[in-house]
Amino acid sequence: MPQESTQWNVGDVILNLYQVTGSLGEGSFGKVCKVRHLGWNIDLAVKIPKPEAVAAAGGVENFEREAETWVNLGLHPHTVSCYYVRRIEGYPLVFAEYVAGGTLHDWIYDGRLYAGGERASLKRILDIAIQFAWGLHYAHEKELIHQDVKPANVMVTPAAAVKVTDFGLARGKIAAPAGELPPIAPYPGGEKEGNSPVFPAGFEALGSVMGTYMGMTPAYCSPEQDKGEKLTRRTDMWGWALSVLEMFVGERTWQKGTIASHLLEEYLRGKREDAGVPQMPLSVAAILRRCFRKNQQDRYRSMLAVAKELRGSYEQLMGEVYPRLEPRAGEDMADSLNNRAVSLVDLGKPEEAQQLWERALQMQPQHPESTYNQGLIWWRTLRINDNTLVRELEWMRSSHPEGWLPGYLLGLVHLERDDCEAAIKTLESIPGEDAVGAKHQGDNVSVAGKGDSPNATPIQAALKLARERLPKSKRPLRTFEGHTISVSSVCLSPDGRFALSGSEDKTLKLWEVATERCLRTFEGHTR
Repeated sequence: MPQESTQWNVGDVILNLYQVTGSLGEGSFGKVCKVRHLGWNIDLAVKIPKPEAVAAAGGVENFEREAETWVNLGLHPHTVSCYYVRRIEGYPLVFAEYVAGGTLHDWIYDGRLYAGGERASLKRILDIAIQFAWGLHYAHEKELIHQDVKPANVMVTPAAAVKVTDFGLARGKIAAPAGELPPIAPYPGGEKEGNSPVFPAGFEALGSVMGTYMGMTPAYCSPEQDKGEKLTRRTDMWGWALSVLEMFVGERTWQKGTIASHLLEEYLRGKREDAGVPQMPLSVAAILRRCFRKNQQDRYRSMLAVAKELRGSYEQLMGEVYPRLEPRAGEDMADSLNNRAVSLVDLGKPEEAQQLWERALQMQPQHPESTYNQGLIWWRTLRINDNTLVRELEWMRSSHPEGWLPGYLLGLVHLERDDCEAAIKTLESIPGEDAVGAKHQGDNVSVAGKGDSPNATPIQAALKLARERLPKSKRPLRTFEGHTISVSSVCLSPDGRFALSGSEDKTLKLWEVATERCLRTFEGHTR
């Protein structure tokens, strides 16, 4: 184990794949860097723990195993995605989705949460709290308990979209008390109890001034955590409610989370000192009171139930329908499987990736990203040719007449085979509305190769590249078909009339170039 954690500086390029573009902060347990993944062309947050944090987790292998709980969480609009844990120079680093905008802790203390006056800030607080609850509910449905819920572990985009981060901290899954698991029901509708870990042990959320203790932060810990009792998903409810209270107070004025109910009542009896911070409505206070009940069984049954009640308060207080739709997350969705497969390719595990793409395509035939990624890998490894891939993507595009992504992926294949004319024609045919939508979705598309400008839409970046390369584009002129396995060598006669090809199918074929006709097939070689 190195004596010091990996040192990365802005401008460094690691493994010819990750370009360091900034520092996102540093705490007592590690630091976070912002990098540009040069293959995926997206920004990532790389968490670099200090050696003592890895040691606290029980060593590198245990650290990686615990972080995998976050990786396996899958995709959800209100959780930060973790792509993989990768060793670099023998040191384990966590590669996660980069979320611009900062943490909820930042929004509270720099005043962004309270911009626009009391009504606007109340609306924003309730909106954030509902999304926050949805993210935790999704993790609970995946049988994970966060255990360190606090504002510093909630990312907020500039548009106030919320994503819970840093899952995987506790060591191993925690069994729910006997009899607490109701029957599993399809989502949405029925609810099921779940429990488990957070992020690699000893990792402090950046932006927080406090460390963690046994997988939790004392200022946000529940009574059961404080006493070392068994935990359920209602444990996270306590930290969520304290985070909501902090939004209404405008700062954290306490050191121990176990006195939450006293803190709430003290707040409600007091006078507001900051006119810019809205007063907590009584309906919201009633929700927090129930979340702060000492006995876990007396709290809400799930974070989904909390979100539903808070949504009702929002609509009553604001006099309008809550604008966001409740996320519908399925088990092992095709998108999640595809993203995991792309990560495995990045880690040099193509066979495992192929298995995930097969599962994704069984679940959702013609799934755009999986169709493209699997076909691209097959083409690059000579299992299919480019014409086969183009035909597959054209069929996929015809089955998805709406949306920009199928046309964009087809354009990328034309670019890779250096048919820039076809790439331009395909990309320009994407409707204008879809191209605008690509600006908001492009960085969430996990494909093995994207546009080359982080500031443009993916379509614009691909078009720019195709137009630049067009004068030197090598357009395909002839297609010679006949070999059953990949071709390993080709020679032309001096006058260009004939071509000879050698293949792993153990044959040589003599071609007439002008007619694409095979004149002779030579067999006999065994190797």
